[in-house]
Amino acid sequence: MAASDVILCGICDAQHVSHVADYWCPECDEGMCLSCKNYHSVSKASRQHGIISIDNYKKLPTEICKIVQSCRKHDRKFQMFCPHHDQLCCLICIAENHKECTGMFPIDEAIKSSKSSTLFDSLEKSLKDIQENIDRVVKDRKTNLVEIKQLHLKSLSDIKDMRRKINSRLDELEKHMIDNLNSNETQLKLKIETLLNKLSEKKKMIEILRTNLVSVKQHGSDLQAFIGSKMLENDVTKELNYAQNISEEDGFSHFSLKFQINDKITDVLSKLTSFGSVTIESRPSSIILRVDQEKQAQIFTEVPQRTRSIDDITASPSGNFRVPAGPSYRHY
Repeated sequence: MAASDVILCGICDAQHVSHVADYWCPECDEGMCLSCKNYHSVSKASRQHGIISIDNYKKLPTEICKIVQSCRKHDRKFQMFCPHHDQLCCLICIAENHKECTGMFPIDEAIKSSKSSTLFDSLEKSLKDIQENIDRVVKDRKTNLVEIKQLHLKSLSDIKDMRRKINSRLDELEKHMIDNLNSNETQLKLKIETLLNKLSEKKKMIEILRTNLVSVKQHGSDLQAFIGSKMLENDVTKELNYAQNISEEDGFSHFSLKFQINDKITDVLSKLTSFGSVTIESRPSSIILRVDQEKQAQIFTEVPQRTRSIDDITASPSGNFRVPAGPSYRHY
């Protein structure tokens, strides 16, 4: 969200009064002025809502701000989380679509510790590893470029040293050889620079993900942190997969240029058909990439130990629902 966007107090706006919002309630999904915020904070129905300042709200990534706090289909508050479908559910959703699902648990059991969960640590560690891997590859590729340039210059020197020993008959062959050498160097530079450009874009993406991760952790509501971290996990997993397969890139190999003078050139100049040869030597890179694959499977540990299903939810005579939470029951 742009920091310059003006957000009005939703409560005042409903009364046809325009007041700039100073606070934001993620659960109510609306802004509040100071006066309305004070009432909202003491109201029995909303005193437990996690209100944040409007400045902190504007710092959240756009995707996180779009996270809804209640079921749009049934207009009910989310109560449970289904690990099988990886989605939040209201009680009507459970009855309609999750009767056979096991392992469901009340979301308030997870969001209490969502910002301190191991998933955030895992994502931060993964981003750090990816960044370090990219830095290693960039440094190695730039070093290889310098080496190729040095080898290229040395080959040019060898060509010209030999050229001074032979007659003008070899002018044409010399040009052909230099063109061949330059062509191969250009080919190698293109491969490596293409990879460097990709890695530069990856670094920008990693920085965006890191900024979003810190913003969600510091300024998002507990539910936003819970869902946002899982959203970010998909992006981080994508970058992890790229980092794991980076060695398959065409420019990842260690290249060398080698010029070899024809041994017969000093004896049979008139019979020569080429000035020499230029070959590209490639060997596996010595870079050690650090990727912890177990991090990709990291999940929240602060979830109930007991498996639950729809059968655990019972109705009371008053029409309310009871959802088991540990040894006790919660009423909805």
